[in-house]
Amino acid sequence: MAIYMPNDPLVLVEGLYEETLYTGDQLISSPTFPELKLTVNQILQQGL
Repeated sequence: MAIYMPNDPLVLVEGLYEETLYTGDQLISSPTFPELKLTVNQILQQGL
């Protein structure tokens, strides 16, 4: 299962924004909240 929405997270890489796609048990990384450790499945299970 993949999460894809027109507002997918963008990450600034070398001056350009790149779209990020997260799936299943992949850990979602956040430069803003580095202590946050969640996967797509955890978010979908909790309904966040």
